[in-house]
Amino acid sequence: ATSEGGKFVFGGNDMIFCFSEDGNLVWKLPTACGSALSMQYFKGKLYAVTGHGNLICIDASEEAINKAKEGDLPETVE
Repeated sequence: ATSEGGKFVFGGNDMIFCFSEDGNLVWKLPTACGSALSMQYFKGKLYAVTGHGNLICIDASEEAINKAKEGDLPETVE
């Protein structure tokens, strides 16, 4: 999956990886619920379906990424 304009590229297995458009790793995050089989980026959110049948949503907006780099992480919701 890619963000609008291809600024970020996402891939995954049992981890979700975010790469910048020049190929550098920006972040990685374990899914904790199976390998990501299909992903879609829409309005700052990354949606993925896992091999365990889960639908996950990650706030992958630039604002969320910058906050996470500063250690400001949201709570996980199930």
